[in-house]
Amino acid sequence: MNGRPEKIEEFGKWLHYSPFSAIIIIAGNHDILFQKKPEKAKKLLSKHDKIHYPEDSGCRVDGISFYGAAWQPESGYGWASTLDTEQESRKKWQSIPPGVQVLITHGTAGWNTGFYGRWKACRQYVTTGRDQSKNKAATTSLWPHT
Repeated sequence: MNGRPEKIEEFGKWLHYSPFSAIIIIAGNHDILFQKKPEKAKKLLSKHDKIHYPEDSGCRVDGISFYGAAWQPESGYGWASTLDTEQESRKKWQSIPPGVQVLITHGTAGWNTGFYGRWKACRQYVTTGRDQSKNKAATTSLWPHT
């Protein structure tokens, strides 16, 4: 989407006319508007009833609970949805409530060792979300970018 308002609006229209009854999305590292002006970005998508954008929140679709987290480690490129420290990452992952069935993230929620040689937000999810409480672990994780 690249974060420009007109691109977000165009993407929302495209999704609206898709054959799916519900669509759940999360922003990525290029979606700067979602970080700098999140209310404006969300408003552009909220025009379409079937689009859900659960950043640091959840939604239910057809009885399934979803939670969205766009966060990833800072890479030095000034991208959106980045966290500077492992402590910030840990705090985000600890905020995932119990009972989430599907976790939607921008980056992988499992072990991934190839991202610019830096610490991984996904590692924080694994150690804080999954290992500390089986009740807190999502049963499925989806991510479009690895």
